[in-house]
Amino acid sequence: MYNIFMISSKSIKYNNGQLTASETFPDAVIDAFAKQSAKSAPAKNTQESANTIIPLERSKTLIVEALSQFDLELGQKAQEILNDPARLNLKTVEPGQSRMMRSRAAGLTQEDVDKSGMATPASHINPDFPRDDNPEAFAIIDYEYDQTISGTIYLAHELGHAIADDYQNEAGFSYRDNPTHMNETQAYLTQHIAYDYLRNHSDTEISNAADIEYQKEMTNYFGEYPLSLSALDAVQQAQAGATIIPNEIFQSRFGNDWKNVIAQDENASGIYEAMSALQIAPDAEGQEQALSTLQNEAGRLHGRSTSILVASGIVSNLDTQSDGLKKQATDAVLGRYGPQDINNALARIGFETPEALEKFAEQTVTQAVFPQMTTVPTQDGIKAEANDIT
Repeated sequence: MYNIFMISSKSIKYNNGQLTASETFPDAVIDAFAKQSAKSAPAKNTQESANTIIPLERSKTLIVEALSQFDLELGQKAQEILNDPARLNLKTVEPGQSRMMRSRAAGLTQEDVDKSGMATPASHINPDFPRDDNPEAFAIIDYEYDQTISGTIYLAHELGHAIADDYQNEAGFSYRDNPTHMNETQAYLTQHIAYDYLRNHSDTEISNAADIEYQKEMTNYFGEYPLSLSALDAVQQAQAGATIIPNEIFQSRFGNDWKNVIAQDENASGIYEAMSALQIAPDAEGQEQALSTLQNEAGRLHGRSTSILVASGIVSNLDTQSDGLKKQATDAVLGRYGPQDINNALARIGFETPEALEKFAEQTVTQAVFPQMTTVPTQDGIKAEANDIT
């Protein structure tokens, strides 16, 4: 019988291309979060954001305080970038009006921008942010700051991209050497360090606003797991020559509420239709299109949802650990000693075996997605002190 928790990335495609090892999270990491998803996936959080206004300089201070508390050198690097006009290309806008949030890596070429599909169409070029490339020897953040808690959180996110780029350049590498699946993981690490600080801030207006945004993000992204796993089930069954029964796949991932999921979620409806088409498409082209749709959705397991969960898990699992171990985590993830995949980074802080990764995933979900749960597993896999990195 097919084991729903054992997932191999080797046959998954994303954006119609084969995923390589540098673009995927290790199977053990995906398996660990898949197990948690099977226990209970949350409904999407639709709570409205708070209307807390945070002036720009206050926002910068909060971010620097957050990162300094976790890793003093990380905070110093953040302060350096946030107070350098050559590196922070920022415009203040009204709440909810931010349309620009990005970090351009040092030496980013227009050719690489074009290959990535991220080039700004000529009709949409913003005169405040006219360039997609970056000929400078340092990363540049382009940002429209909307004076909200969300604006602060995502400024910390883009800052994570810039810091990771700096660290890797200092180690003799460039953005081209960074494993693809680490790009967003690095930014979400600094974002979730900021989240943790802001959610526990003495100013209750700030802490309440941050908590709302945090719960929305975590439940919504973790809630995407069952759909991606459903698509993966169908892909693997198709490749094994098995008969695909969409109703059974959806019920196994969403439970008895699966019909409502399809009725209310356009993406879920599209995946269900692709599964059905895979069985009934009269021509090879129709089947190939349906399979591509499913492969792309399955490939999302190696994208933003897992990046967020892993980054949040690192922060929550290290909350009570030594400053040395926290610094070891940030250095490893952000590439201070050269590019590393997440498997190596997690191993450096004690999460190496499947058992340790499962506990890592369980505590992440318990604390981040279902914080009302009080039973937290013991971290057998975590090391008490940092090891030297050479």
